[in-house]
Amino acid sequence: MAAVGTTGFAVAGLFLLRFGFISCETLRIYGAMSGNVTLSLPSPISFTEVLWKKGKDKVAEWDEKDPIRTYPPFKNRVHLDTVHGNLTIFNLTLLDEDEYEVEFFSLENMIFMKVLSKKFVLKILEPLPSPILNCSVTDRNITVTCRIPENNYSHPNLVNYSWHCHSAQCNYSVNPVMYFEKEDVLSQEVQCIVSDPVDKRTSSIILGSCVQDDLSRHRYLLIPAFVLSASIVLILKGMYTFLKKKIIFSNLNWCFKD
Repeated sequence: MAAVGTTGFAVAGLFLLRFGFISCETLRIYGAMSGNVTLSLPSPISFTEVLWKKGKDKVAEWDEKDPIRTYPPFKNRVHLDTVHGNLTIFNLTLLDEDEYEVEFFSLENMIFMKVLSKKFVLKILEPLPSPILNCSVTDRNITVTCRIPENNYSHPNLVNYSWHCHSAQCNYSVNPVMYFEKEDVLSQEVQCIVSDPVDKRTSSIILGSCVQDDLSRHRYLLIPAFVLSASIVLILKGMYTFLKKKIIFSNLNWCFKD
């Protein structure tokens, strides 16, 4: 009995060394809308038959005696690699989002009366919009904020932020907000880079434009104040002239008829 057990473990060890090991962990894969994605195995394996499924429905299958067979809605949209078993899906849509499973068959794995399989969860991401940069100014600091329009993107939790500029703080920040001092070089370009698992976008701003906008706002506030002051002066001057004439007319005892 011990000899049989030892032999069984030896055969299993040789099997794993020969055909690799496929873990039971489900892999999460991301694809871009209208793009392509390949569901590939983390380790090589030998097989004589392979079957890919989306949920319970067949996607594609192959065996060494017959050509590749594909099934709707994946006809003319998939490529099955008969050497490595990888599946590539083209022209992705939101309907392709689901759990996929691949099953391998060979003479060797029939010894264990089991089928080797691997599961994938495919998530489809819409195009990543370009980030919007806004800035605000205080007495000593400039704050630059980078954000993704929420109405145009439904996976904000997948977005990563990074910055590029001449200042040192851009080298390590992963936050959507960056702080500068007014003493920094205002002519430098500040870039915000946003990325998700399948896409990357960049927007930029010249740091000095934030200060110019702030000065413009102050200038626009001064103009109404100046106009108001000038109006008050004109009104007072008009009242003074009117009262002065009234006093003169009163002294002359002039009468006015309706």
